[in-house]
Amino acid sequence: MIDSDAVMALAVFPAAAAIAWAGAYAWAQWLRHRHDAPPPAVAPPAAEATRLAQLEAGLEALTLELERLAEGQRYAARLLEERLPRTGPAAECPKALESGRTITPH
Repeated sequence: MIDSDAVMALAVFPAAAAIAWAGAYAWAQWLRHRHDAPPPAVAPPAAEATRLAQLEAGLEALTLELERLAEGQRYAARLLEERLPRTGPAAECPKALESGRTITPH
C-alpha cells in the first residue's frame, strides 16, 4: 500500500498547482482586459431623448413664469412705495433713500 505521506503529497501538489494556474490565468485576463479600448458610448434611446426634450421645455416654461411673477412683485412693490406715506427711519434719513439702500430693523 501507499504510505499516508505519499497520498498527502499526491493530493497537495496537484491542488496547489491548480490554484496557481487559476491565479495566473485570472491575472493574465485582467492584464489583457485592462489595456482594451473602453466600450463605445451608447446613444440614448429615442424615448429618453423625447423625455429629456419635454423636461427642458417644461423647465423653460417654469423659468418664464417665475420671471413674470418676479416682475409683478417688483411692480407691486414700486406702486406701494409711491402711494404709501413714508414713515420710520427711512423718512428721517433721505440720504439712505437716495443711495438706494434700505435700513432694516435688526
